[in-house]
Amino acid sequence: MQYKVPGYSSLGNTPELLQDPKIQLYNEEQMERKENLKQPPRNKALMEQRLGEELVVPGTRALRQKQREEERWCKRQTSRFWQHRDVNGGAKSFAAGLNVYKVMWIFMLGCVIGVVFETLGVYLTKGVWMRRSGVLYGPFNQIYGFGAVVFTLALYHFRKKNDLLIFAAGMLIGALFEFLCSWVQQRVFGSVSWEYSDMPVNLGGRTNIAYAIAWGIMGLVFITQLWPWLSEMIERIPNNFRRRMTGKSITLILFFALALNMALSGAAVFRAGQRQDGIPAGDPVAQFFDTCYPDEVIQEKYPSMRFVGRTGNTSEAYWEETCAK
Repeated sequence: MQYKVPGYSSLGNTPELLQDPKIQLYNEEQMERKENLKQPPRNKALMEQRLGEELVVPGTRALRQKQREEERWCKRQTSRFWQHRDVNGGAKSFAAGLNVYKVMWIFMLGCVIGVVFETLGVYLTKGVWMRRSGVLYGPFNQIYGFGAVVFTLALYHFRKKNDLLIFAAGMLIGALFEFLCSWVQQRVFGSVSWEYSDMPVNLGGRTNIAYAIAWGIMGLVFITQLWPWLSEMIERIPNNFRRRMTGKSITLILFFALALNMALSGAAVFRAGQRQDGIPAGDPVAQFFDTCYPDEVIQEKYPSMRFVGRTGNTSEAYWEETCAK
C-alpha cells in the first residue's frame, strides 16, 4: 500500500518517485504508524501524542514547525510547579478521581498540613512554639483532616464556579464545621480547645465572623489551588511497590494507624475528663490511662485545651481555668 506524499502531488506516484529512498522510508514509517494506531495506547501522554501527530515529510516546513511546538511545550512543562508523571505504565491510579482512597489521603495530609500552618500561626502571633497536634503521637490534627475532607466533598463540584460563590460556601461550611466540632468536644469530653466569646460577632463562643471569613478564604484556596496539587501528588503513588505491597494496602495501613492513634488519644482525654469530674478508676482500662496518661501528660500534649464540663456555658469556665493556669 502506497501513500500520497505531500509536496509531490504535482509529480504523481511515478515509479521513479516511489523508488526514491526517502519516499520509501516515509512510506514504511506511515505503515508502521498506522499499525501502531490500531494498538491501544499505553498511557494518556501517548494518546495525546497520537491525536496531535500530523503526517509530515522529513525535512519539510511542517516538520520544523512541529519540532518548534514540541520545544515550546517542553519549556512550559519544565516551568510548572510540579510535573505530571505516569508511575503506573498507563494503568489507572488506585486513587484516580474522587474515591475512598483519595479521601483517606486527603484526610491524612490535611491533618499534617493543618498542624504546620497552625503552629506557624501561633508563633507569628504569640511568639512561642506551641504544640498544636490533636493526637498523642505525631504531628496530626484530626480537626484539619476532617475539615479538608468536608471541603473536598462539599466544594468539589464548585471548583469551576465563581470565586465569590466558592468563598461564600466555604465561609458557611467552615463556620458550621467549627461550631459542631466545639460542641461535640464539650459534650463528649467535657473540654474545649478554643473559645471566642471575647471577640465580636461570635456564636456561643464557638465561632465568629473573623474565623468564618478565614474559613472562606481557606476553602477558596484549597479547592482552586491546593486540591489539584494534592490530587496530582496522591495519584503519583504507584499501584504496586515491587509487587510486594499495593498502593491500596499502604493507604489502609497508614489510615488504620492514624485511626488507632486518634482512638487512643480520645480515650485518654475522655478519662482525663472523668478525673476532672472526680470519677475514680473502677476498671483496669481506666487504671491504665491514669498510669500512662495522667493530667500532666494531657496538659503537655494539649496546652490549649481546658476542661469546662459537659454542660453549661463554656466562656466562664474556660477563662477561669485559663487564668488559673
